[in-house]
Amino acid sequence: MKKKKYSLEQVYESALGVFARFGYKKTTMDDIAKQMGMSQGNMYLYVKSKRDLYEKSIIHALYKYEKFMIDALQTDEDVVKQIIAMSEAGFMYIANNEELRAILVSDKDLLLRSPAEIFSSDNIENYMEDYGFGKNILARCLTQGVKEKRFRKFNIDYISELLHQIYIMFIKQILIMPEEISIREMTKEIVNLVLYGIVSDQKIDAEKITYKGYGDR
Repeated sequence: MKKKKYSLEQVYESALGVFARFGYKKTTMDDIAKQMGMSQGNMYLYVKSKRDLYEKSIIHALYKYEKFMIDALQTDEDVVKQIIAMSEAGFMYIANNEELRAILVSDKDLLLRSPAEIFSSDNIENYMEDYGFGKNILARCLTQGVKEKRFRKFNIDYISELLHQIYIMFIKQILIMPEEISIREMTKEIVNLVLYGIVSDQKIDAEKITYKGYGDR
């Protein structure tokens, strides 16, 4: 009988589901092999080890997460609206993706430590070059905004890192207390804080520049 061939995407997505269900420590390569209807030995045709598969499955999931944000920001040419769209998309993707959310809840290192500290150099190199957990995407938007004079001049690297950390902090909040907060309201307040700050300027009609939430674009 001819063995069925799987794409790497199929392997990663199946593995992510099993890791999300049992956690990294309790999951075995045999669990994942059975999920795919193959022998445990065949799993090693795709990956080196369980850890290698775990890292690649998560990185694949994060590629999809960031592609979702990129697709969202490409719906508008205005850089401010791009940041709003990207913020909304990122929160909603994690809120609606049970498997990725379960992984982030069970493996706190993914939110507390840098990718370079968690993943092997072979697995992280290409990912960080293109994306970098959303930070690189944000940096591109900030660079565009400064160039267009929509934003004041600032150190792009420092500000993108700071905003990225704020974003991660609120993602953790959503994961830890999902029933106690409104994702819609949280996203609105984050965007307002980032784009408009907290200082009230009497010369500016704040109602006209405040982002009110989804659909207000």
